Amino acid sequence: MNRSKWLVLLGICTFLGLLSFSIAYTEERLDGESTPFYYPLIYELTGAYGVFVLLPPVLWFMERYPVTRLSWYRAVPFHILMSVLFGVTHTLLMTLSRMAIYAVVALGTYKLGDPFFRFIMEYQKQFLIYAAILIGHHLVRQYQANREREHRTAELELQAEQLKAKFAEAQLQTLKGQIQPHFLFNTLNMISSTMYEDVGKADRLMTRVSGLLRLTLEQSGKEKIALRQELDFLYLYFEIMKARFEEKFHFHMSIDRETENALVPNLVLQPFVENAIKHNESEVIELEIKARRDGKYLVLQVCDNGPGLREPDPYLKGIGLANTRDRLRHLYRTEQALSFENRPGGGLIVTIQVPFEEEPSMQPL
Repeated sequence: MNRSKWLVLLGICTFLGLLSFSIAYTEERLDGESTPFYYPLIYELTGAYGVFVLLPPVLWFMERYPVTRLSWYRAVPFHILMSVLFGVTHTLLMTLSRMAIYAVVALGTYKLGDPFFRFIMEYQKQFLIYAAILIGHHLVRQYQANREREHRTAELELQAEQLKAKFAEAQLQTLKGQIQPHFLFNTLNMISSTMYEDVGKADRLMTRVSGLLRLTLEQSGKEKIALRQELDFLYLYFEIMKARFEEKFHFHMSIDRETENALVPNLVLQPFVENAIKHNESEVIELEIKARRDGKYLVLQVCDNGPGLREPDPYLKGIGLANTRDRLRHLYRTEQALSFENRPGGGLIVTIQVPFEEEPSMQPL
């Protein structure tokens, strides 16, 4: 126990001693006795300070033998014996200290009376004092245990939240890492097949792919990027498709200007663009990317002129598509939506809805 707590206990003992003196002195006055005030003052303060002197061993004993639900029947007999020892020692301390004070201030001889009855009379009060200390110690111990339990629970909850956040981040990074190799593998496989048909075209594709890889590496450590960066990536990819399919590939972007700085998951559109090209059986492939703001949401769409949805449709079972759906759920929980619908006149519309949030540097001050 630190020094400040002992000072508090000393203050409590002093207060109780003075309170007992006030009661004893006023009671004597009420009975018409004219005993000088310093006699009850000496009696009550020596009793209070005697308790304070004995507190360290008493508290040590109570700490060593706590009264709990499981051990009370073993602890209570020990505390009864300790209360007797406490009573005898306390009576001796009071007697010796009063004798010393009487001698110092020349009050004559302190009268102890019959030692046996003196111990019996004092013990009745000392037993109550010991019981009060025991109850107080138990309550403080319970309070500290509850505080420790609450603190430990709070620590465990914090650790659990941190582990959950790290686990979610690891899952997101894993999902994202699955998308990038999947996309790169498909791109390199496309170049490999083109090389046997047209070496010049394959060379042009390699030039564009190197730029695409550079952009991919620059953004690889980011979970979210600005929509304009996502579109820059798609534009390079479309240039590769244009070099491969030439006039058989057309693309268009309808992007509201206010959405260009909106944050989106990195490579969120790429799997849908890939699938739109892969499953397109038209002579001329047409793709359109749209972005608009709808209240507090950002709405992205990938539109194509392919065959649309069929039941069962392998389009919905791709690795990139499944991972993108999982990433959206991890990042936005229930605040996201992903839907597929057939386009009037043929084709498919993929719609992604996520909360609208801008880059920190782009938000108004």
